[in-house]
Amino acid sequence: NTARWVAGMLMKDGRIRRAYLGISAESRPIHVRVAREHGLPSPLAVGVLSVAAGSPAALAGLEARDVITHLADLPLSGVDDLQRFLGRVEIGSTLPVRYLRRYVPMETEVTLSHYESQASGATQLP
Repeated sequence: NTARWVAGMLMKDGRIRRAYLGISAESRPIHVRVAREHGLPSPLAVGVLSVAAGSPAALAGLEARDVITHLADLPLSGVDDLQRFLGRVEIGSTLPVRYLRRYVPMETEVTLSHYESQASGATQLP
């Protein structure tokens, strides 16, 4: 799904322009009961592996090991959902983020900035 989205963006605009959150993440399974309690359509969410210093995520208070369940009130069923959303949302938008920190529901707001591609080999999500 992500490959199709990227190909479509390249064909349409000749480049990929997306909002920047500033995390490295993985699709993370969560217990079915927890998913149901938080209105998630599947037992997957976005597990934060690391947060870039000074990034929108860091400024919003997100930390490694947080599990993002919703962005702008839309449930996230993994990294692909997050990537697609960041490709469609307006840069500079301030959005609510719902997440779990050690299974405790939390909420914050994040103001997305523009993603600048980096030359390192590390995979960092916008």
